[in-house]
Amino acid sequence: NKSSVRTSPETNDCYAIDLSLNSTGNHIAVLTVPSTIQLFDASTLKHLSSLSSTSNNFDSHDSSSSITINSIHYAYISPNTLFASTNKNLVLVWDTRTPQQETFQLNGCADEHKFLSVTCNNEDLLVAAGSELKGEENVAIAFWDLRAPINKQLLGYYTESHSDDIIHVEFSRMNSNKLKYL
Repeated sequence: NKSSVRTSPETNDCYAIDLSLNSTGNHIAVLTVPSTIQLFDASTLKHLSSLSSTSNNFDSHDSSSSITINSIHYAYISPNTLFASTNKNLVLVWDTRTPQQETFQLNGCADEHKFLSVTCNNEDLLVAAGSELKGEENVAIAFWDLRAPINKQLLGYYTESHSDDIIHVEFSRMNSNKLKYL
């Protein structure tokens, strides 16, 4: 049903660029162009809500201040926690039961990066985000420990570990301390 997801005004087409099913299998989050996250009931595909932010500017006409969401990922243990990587050196985190504002933000590296991918480990304790290649050799994988104090400071990041955009990051399901990326 095209009316339940945002459509392109020029062509009336809908473009879904990422989706994530929550751990209980009852909700699907769909990332559509431009930077809209729609939540659906997985069994009926009924539209439930759209995620928004009061502290961030999604989709404004001023691209220098607008946030673009590049990927989404539901947490494994908490079925209502959704992570979103952005072009502004941030990972946004929502409790999807309160979609009108993100719960908190994970700030990235001092060297500004556009995060293209995001994931968490099996225990929902570590979050990782992969960045776009900047220049010829500057790409990063950033890490956060969600057990840290409320400000959720960056745990660290790896550079010089890849030679192109990191479009997918995923913790191993067998060993949640190992990360694979593309």
